[in-house]
Amino acid sequence: MNRSGIVALTLSVAALVVALFIVRPKTWPSTDEVSPANTSQAAPVPRSSFEAVATRVVDGDTVRLSDGRELRYIGIDCAEKGEPYAEEAKARNRTLVEGKHLRIETDEETTDRYGRVLGYAYVEGSKKSVNEMLVEDGLALYFLVPPNKALAAQLFAAQGRARERHRGTWSQKVPNVEPYYVGSSDRFHRPNCTHVKDIQHPTQFPTREAALDAGRSPCRTCKP
Repeated sequence: MNRSGIVALTLSVAALVVALFIVRPKTWPSTDEVSPANTSQAAPVPRSSFEAVATRVVDGDTVRLSDGRELRYIGIDCAEKGEPYAEEAKARNRTLVEGKHLRIETDEETTDRYGRVLGYAYVEGSKKSVNEMLVEDGLALYFLVPPNKALAAQLFAAQGRARERHRGTWSQKVPNVEPYYVGSSDRFHRPNCTHVKDIQHPTQFPTREAALDAGRSPCRTCKP
């Protein structure tokens, strides 16, 4: 083959490679496309684990460990002291873990801004996390904080079961006192909430139930 033929063949192969790259289909969903309904379809998140004994229960979603650190359960939020079901959540957490040997699995973030360990706690011999048990009992809310989403699907499903069975905090229906609610990617707010102005792509929900069904959690500030 002469020199001009080699050049022509090289250019043809390069053009074919470029064309295949351009038309290559998208394989994985972006982070924004992953919702509670399809979280389990996302690429698995690498996690590590360690073991410790729960020496003292601080509240519904926090415990003191035998190594001196505090563990904050990921993906859930229990009522604060003085709020309805705060004492029930703390008592249930104590029954589940105090004095027991735990396996703690971490997610993408291993600590929070207060220096607490972030994790999913498993009592020895149990396949279900304590996080999920508290949500299923209606004593904790599903509360996703990206990028920690390894058990998002399980926790969201547990909240659905608690709502259906009217357990714990779901035993009393909260009225829809607002004409609509404003949703961000993870929360929903009252229309006059101070956080609403910062939402880049707000979603409007006609009721609290619609927002909860869509996987949004109540804002901690305006408490819708």
